[in-house]
Amino acid sequence: MRKETMIALVKEEMIEVLKNLDSKNLFHVSEVLESQINILKAVSKGVFFESATKKEEKDETFPLKKIEQTKKSETEQSVIKKTKERFQEKILDDGNIIHGIFHRMLRGGTVHTKKELYVPESICRQMDFHNDDLVEATYLKTVKNKPYYTYRLLKKNPNQSIEQREEITGIAIKKHLDLKRLYIELSRPQEDFPTTILLKDNDIDQFNLKEGDIIDYVCHPDDVMLGCVLWKHKVDPFPIIEEQSHKAASKRISPKKARRAFLPIFEGLNILTVGGNPSLTDYLKEEIEKRSGNFIRLRGHEKRQTMVAKIKSADIVVVYTEAISHEAMYLTKDICKKYEIVHTFTKNCGKKQFVKRISSLKKKLPQNNS
Repeated sequence: MRKETMIALVKEEMIEVLKNLDSKNLFHVSEVLESQINILKAVSKGVFFESATKKEEKDETFPLKKIEQTKKSETEQSVIKKTKERFQEKILDDGNIIHGIFHRMLRGGTVHTKKELYVPESICRQMDFHNDDLVEATYLKTVKNKPYYTYRLLKKNPNQSIEQREEITGIAIKKHLDLKRLYIELSRPQEDFPTTILLKDNDIDQFNLKEGDIIDYVCHPDDVMLGCVLWKHKVDPFPIIEEQSHKAASKRISPKKARRAFLPIFEGLNILTVGGNPSLTDYLKEEIEKRSGNFIRLRGHEKRQTMVAKIKSADIVVVYTEAISHEAMYLTKDICKKYEIVHTFTKNCGKKQFVKRISSLKKKLPQNNS
C-alpha cells in the first residue's frame, strides 16, 4: 500500500472522529485518536518497497544467449517506461485540466497526489474509480469560493493496490428503543454475533436517515466501529393510485367482463419478491398474474443455490427489508448487481403500490423486454 494512501486514510478518520467530540464521548475519542497516532508512528518508521512484480521480473532466469538477454532487457525497460508515462500526473491548461492518480478514501476519493481534488462518492460509483486509476479532472465552475470539476477515467490500472476499506451493502436502519438512536447491525462470517453500531449525527443529517432506510456502510477492515454511512438507497414509497373497483365496474359491465378488464402489462415478465409476509405475497401473486405476469417468491431462508437460480431467472426483484435476514438481503443485492437485474427495496409496499412500482421498474428494463 502507498505511504500517502495510508496517511490519507488515518487523516480522514481522525477528522471524522473529532467532528463528533463532546464531553460524553471524550474518553472514547481519545482512545481512537491514540490508536490512529500509533498507526502514523508505525507508518513513519516503515519502509515501502517496490512491487513484487518488478522484483520478480529482475530475478527471472536469463536466457543463455547474451543477445537474447539484451533484447529482453530493452523490451522490459520500454514497457516499464511506457507504463510510467501513461500514469504520470500532469497539470495542463493553466491548471484547468489535471491528470492524477485516484486514491480511494472511506467515502469518496482524491485525484492527484499534491492537489488532492476531492471526488464525491456518487462520482466514484458512477465512473467506477478504484485505487491507482488515472483520472482526468476538468475545471467547471466556482461556487462560493469552492471549485467544481468534472471527472473521467483515462486509464484503468491493472495492478491496483488493495483498498484499506470494507464495504457492507444493503443494511436496514433500526431504532434503539432505550437510547432513542438509529443503529445498524453487521453480521460478518468471522464473528459469532452481530455488531451493533450507533449511527453518527453528521451521517444522519447528511443523508436524512430514518428507521427502515437501506444504506451501505464502509469501515476499516480491522475495526467496523471506525466507519461511516457510504450510501443511501432510494426506497421511497410510490403514490397509491386506486384502481377501479369491481363494484364501480359492475354499473357498466358484468363482473365477468370486469375480471378480464386488466391489461396484460406484465406479460412475459418474471417478477420475484424476496422476504415479505406470506399472506401479502398471496395477494401480490394474484395482482401480477391478473396482468399476465409470472410471479416468483423467496422467503429468504432457502438454500443459496436455490436463491441464486431464482434471482437470476427474474426480470424484476423486489426486496422486503422488514422481513428478511441480512444474509439473504446481501446475496440478493449482489446477484442483482452482478447480472444487472432491475431491483428495488421496500419496507411495506401493499398490493396496489406494488403494481405501480413494478410498472415503474418495467421502464428500466432493456427494450427487448419491455
